[in-house]
Amino acid sequence: MSSPTATSTAPTGLARLAAFTLADEGRPAVLGFVGAALIALGGLGAGSTRLHDPLLESLHLSWLRFGHGLVVSSVLLWVGVALMLLAWLWLGRRVVTRRAPGEATEPESVSVYTMVATTGFWLFPLLLSVPLFSRDTYSYLAQGALLRDGFDPYAVGPIENPNSLLDNVSPIWTTTTAPYGPAFILVARFVTMMVGNHVVAGTMLLRLSMLPGLALLIWAAPRVARHVGANGAVALWICVLNPLVIIHLMGGVHNEMLMVGLMMAAIALMFGDRPVSGMALVALATAVKATAGVA
Repeated sequence: MSSPTATSTAPTGLARLAAFTLADEGRPAVLGFVGAALIALGGLGAGSTRLHDPLLESLHLSWLRFGHGLVVSSVLLWVGVALMLLAWLWLGRRVVTRRAPGEATEPESVSVYTMVATTGFWLFPLLLSVPLFSRDTYSYLAQGALLRDGFDPYAVGPIENPNSLLDNVSPIWTTTTAPYGPAFILVARFVTMMVGNHVVAGTMLLRLSMLPGLALLIWAAPRVARHVGANGAVALWICVLNPLVIIHLMGGVHNEMLMVGLMMAAIALMFGDRPVSGMALVALATAVKATAGVA
């Protein structure tokens, strides 16, 4: 017989999420979700799709990349971006609301739960999208394949390791040595070891590899904000729900997501009197990308 606690805990979380979706506080989340879904759909034609994409061809969607199909895809993509921006500003207006002169109490602040749940709503469609506004993810895979196949990514460019991944790498990066830290090159190597030269699977796995950075940012931003006397929900609105983070870093599959998450977590640990752990995370962030050294 299952315990009452076990049977009552799971529905509570789902019920809360369902109530959030239908409540007034969930409206920006729903609007942003619609925008993200349009971005994911438009990205099939106007995103950074593969030069030779058998997936789109098998689904008979190659027409989205040319002529009128490209126009339709571009419109869907940019309408989605506009909706996400409007949803972000709508949510921000609620987050930064302050007590008006003469009011006895300050309006109730938007809860951290609302911010985290909204992040999930906006992120989910983009987890299934093609890379957006950038072809960097293909370079990541090619550099990971270099290390996988016994080459030194800091000595040679991906062109020295001919494979199907090169079809999608921007020409300037095929001859360029890796500009990223060894920690991230190891992540890319692991991805290519798991999926081989399968670009679609590699892109999806790389994007999932960025989620720890987003999770660290969600954990750290409110803590840093409270340490300096600011509002944690406002910090989440600026640092996490910002369309630049959701659309560009996660949708575009950029390794800066890992770097920024590690940096922010390091700063939070420093403020929490844990300097050794903080410095360790700063070092790890620098091993993802050297610009983390500013921390």
